[in-house]
Amino acid sequence: MNFRNPKAYTLMEIMVVVVIIGLLASIALPAFKRILLKTHATTVVNNMRQFSSSFEQYSMEHGYWPADADENEMPVGMETEIKAQIWHQGVPGGHLYEWDFDQLNIIAAISIRPKDGNNSDPIFQAIDEMLDDGDIETGNFVLNGDRYMLILER
Repeated sequence: MNFRNPKAYTLMEIMVVVVIIGLLASIALPAFKRILLKTHATTVVNNMRQFSSSFEQYSMEHGYWPADADENEMPVGMETEIKAQIWHQGVPGGHLYEWDFDQLNIIAAISIRPKDGNNSDPIFQAIDEMLDDGDIETGNFVLNGDRYMLILER
């Protein structure tokens, strides 16, 4: 007498399917993380370019840069030039935008303050590769003190 139900799967068949799904996930997850990092970095680079254009336009129209502002604070005079929502949402990972005028031996820069001093977030390297020369120590996007700066004027 055969008690096997022909519509059911054996434990071995189920285990093989689970192993295959696990292998596929282990292959796909790193690729997904790379794509997500690149997407986040691209968004930040686009925001930084828009901010840069707005600050440079302000400087040309007024003859001077806006006054220094604290992190996540919209610089005075830029309220109509920059969308507050984009400025205040910051960078993925909880990092915040900041406008630096005459700080750390730099005349004008758009800065990103790493959350909790986390300078090792890979998004900063990805931003530098897209925006500058790929080296955090040189160029116009640099680590300066406790922040990353896109330097508009030295």
